[in-house]
Amino acid sequence: MSWMKGQLKHWLLRNDSGVWGSEPDGVNDVEILRSTDIGLDGSWTINEPAKRVLSRRDILTKTLHENDLVVVTSSGSDLHLGKTAIVNSDVAARNACFANFVQRLTVTPNADARYVRYLLMSKEATEEMATLGNTTTGLRNLNGGIIASVSCPGPPLEEQRAIADYLDVETARIDALTAKKQQLIHLLEERITVVSKEWDDDLRHQHGTVVLRRWVAAIEQGWSPVCDATPAEGGEWGVLKTSSVSSKSFNPKANKRLPAGVTPDMRWRIQSEDLLISRGSGSPDRVAVASVVRTGSYNLTISDLIYRVRLLPDISPWFVAKALSAPDCRRQIESSIRTDSGSTLKVRVDDLLSLRVPNVPLLIQSEVTDAVQELIDQTRGVVDVHQRQIELLKEKRRALITAAVTGEFTVPGAA
Repeated sequence: MSWMKGQLKHWLLRNDSGVWGSEPDGVNDVEILRSTDIGLDGSWTINEPAKRVLSRRDILTKTLHENDLVVVTSSGSDLHLGKTAIVNSDVAARNACFANFVQRLTVTPNADARYVRYLLMSKEATEEMATLGNTTTGLRNLNGGIIASVSCPGPPLEEQRAIADYLDVETARIDALTAKKQQLIHLLEERITVVSKEWDDDLRHQHGTVVLRRWVAAIEQGWSPVCDATPAEGGEWGVLKTSSVSSKSFNPKANKRLPAGVTPDMRWRIQSEDLLISRGSGSPDRVAVASVVRTGSYNLTISDLIYRVRLLPDISPWFVAKALSAPDCRRQIESSIRTDSGSTLKVRVDDLLSLRVPNVPLLIQSEVTDAVQELIDQTRGVVDVHQRQIELLKEKRRALITAAVTGEFTVPGAA
């Protein structure tokens, strides 16, 4: 193997950062491609490109050309840091420039741009960049110097092309299989929505409806405690994250932890089978029943962004949660969402109490809930299997790329 190891900089003609320019004026606007226009797999997803006004010099020096590489240099996620796309003919035809949070690489004549892209997608390169990337305000950052210093195995041009040809075919095959599984998951998720709607429609037709107010004893809003910026070691109490409240399942996570030794008012402690509704912060219509009251070593309390609904005796929280998660109630909740003075979406108590749910007799609420939940659980079980298979395909894709670009195995035609 006649490979000449070195740093990536020896295979680069150009390694420059982007521009952002000034506000668009509707006349002199130029497309600016950003990190959000690049998928995790390095594909282009240009739906609504940014438009800015640039100087003539910037347009001349920062316009992307075919076979240029665009590397993401700033991200709050290691998954996105370093993701790389190659400028194909369609992207080049847009005459777009590139933003200041990505880096443009142009390879030398003795390098294949596709091979360099695969190299930057390999496990070794991404881990190297993640290690070298500095941290400011919580973001992981790269720069041209860090990218240029990435270790390059240095195969000859002919072998680079053979490796890139091989990976083009193999990754396309893996991507096609992944896309099929993602489409199947989408159809299965749609089926869950259909099952929930059919269940809700049938119950409304058979039993009529009742205003939720008739079944509610009280709706309590949580509290906003003073928490440690850094979780206290051995702290006993955690504040439930609003994202833990989901119509799919209850996934208890502590967003903040109280200082060690601080005990909250017991009325905010989450109890088993509490009916919880998110009242703001992103998705203000999520409903869940608390199935556990602890996460790790922490007892949980509810924050001021969560409602706890106390039901009358014998009313099933699982039934009410399922009814509130059905499409009809979700539409009612979404249409009643208000914006408070801080521009945050909120669900109001009066709007919740006025919701109409199927007036199912108490004796069969749990029975009908269990029946539909069994169907949903079976479907979600299949979804989970395909999700795991997709993750395995992604791991296989990355391992294949890493092995090919680093010479761990001989690619057909590259010897």
